[in-house]
Amino acid sequence: MMLLRSLNLFVVIATFFITLTLGSDIKVLLQPNRPPSKPIPGNSPIEVCDITTSQALIIENIDLTPNPPARGSELILEASGVLLDSVLEGSYVDIEVKLGYIKLVTQRFDLCDILRQEQSKSVHSKHMMEMKHEKDENPIVCPVSKGPHKIVKTVKIPKEVPVGRYTFIARAYTQDNSLLTCLTGDFLISMN
Repeated sequence: MMLLRSLNLFVVIATFFITLTLGSDIKVLLQPNRPPSKPIPGNSPIEVCDITTSQALIIENIDLTPNPPARGSELILEASGVLLDSVLEGSYVDIEVKLGYIKLVTQRFDLCDILRQEQSKSVHSKHMMEMKHEKDENPIVCPVSKGPHKIVKTVKIPKEVPVGRYTFIARAYTQDNSLLTCLTGDFLISMN
């Protein structure tokens, strides 16, 4: 049960990043089968990958507090970027999460379903997700328009999350299979 919670946490974090924006200035460890990547400004271990491929999301910044994430704490994610192509129904993200060399999850998620679920949670949860367009205070829902976007999200990290190095790669695509963005990163969860 706790392993499922930790998997869900990292899936949520990865899909959150993909949904709109991310960034990093911390070098991640080189690993076999990891695509070429580059850091993005901010305080996060997340990098843009598949950097030789055109991407429709220009990621400007991401900050994680605390960085690195800590068991039993609240993780605050703040990210911003510019979307060059609209996110419409049928857009999706492919995510792979590993704990060390063990693959925990490989799954495809519908981006619009994720936005709807997060919007629903924000109505029913004290851990509110603010997904707001910089020029408009309305929550972001599909279709997501081109232009600048900012996300702020607070996630509770359970004390029971297994200790170790979590690695993820997430590739988001438009409904016509054009790359929105590719993100990769490592999170080291240690004993507190």
